[in-house]
Amino acid sequence: MAKEGGIEESWVLSKHSVVSMNNGRAIPIYGLGLSFQRSGLSQAQLLQATYDAVINALRCGVRLFDTAARYQNEVAVGRALATAVPRKDLFVTTKLWPGDYDRALRACEGQLNRLGLDYVDMFLCHWPGVDGPNPQKGRVDLWRAMESIHDRGLARSIGVSNFMKRHLDDVVEGARILPQLNQIEFNPLRQQRNVVQHTRSQSVLVQGYCPLAKGHLLSNPVVQQIASEVGRTPAQVCLRYSLQNHVITIPR
Repeated sequence: MAKEGGIEESWVLSKHSVVSMNNGRAIPIYGLGLSFQRSGLSQAQLLQATYDAVINALRCGVRLFDTAARYQNEVAVGRALATAVPRKDLFVTTKLWPGDYDRALRACEGQLNRLGLDYVDMFLCHWPGVDGPNPQKGRVDLWRAMESIHDRGLARSIGVSNFMKRHLDDVVEGARILPQLNQIEFNPLRQQRNVVQHTRSQSVLVQGYCPLAKGHLLSNPVVQQIASEVGRTPAQVCLRYSLQNHVITIPR
């Protein structure tokens, strides 16, 4: 199948479909994002909501699950994932929070412990911001720590999140291991075409969160009109939009 910038030109649009990353590993094109930030839930309610969401998604055939240290629900994610599906059939992503950038290895080990896993399939730098007088050097040093985590087998693939062009360039320029993924917000209201194009030019896959624009698109007149014309829901139209644009999609 022909490729452009590491992206397969023709995807089979199915929740079971996978695409290849630049390290040869496969990643599902559809998954579940598990951020419940600003939901107003207590910690106990957050953990229960996370557990229920993962269990329901597993029953629907979803196999990619995206969490983060910041979401404070890795324990519930791990507990739910341990219930039925073999580990080899799952793709688990978590993210390193900027406050832990200076102790990345120790933080990753703690996150694995909370998830109850020996490794994650994808470990991401959650944000490009780093402390210190030289953010560019900070990102380079951070990426070296991420490469070390990969070398130790704690993460089978590594990547970045919310990185714009200049941030990605800082990492790629001196990288021994290229990022496999750049996770950004992507939906019809926030297409970030320049970021998408530049990411792909580096043979890095794009993964999009908030494909429904936090629910705002569900009442959008244009989206509703398209949904009516094609006999689908507004949510289905938005998800299809991301997938047809070759963006790995993680609604929440």
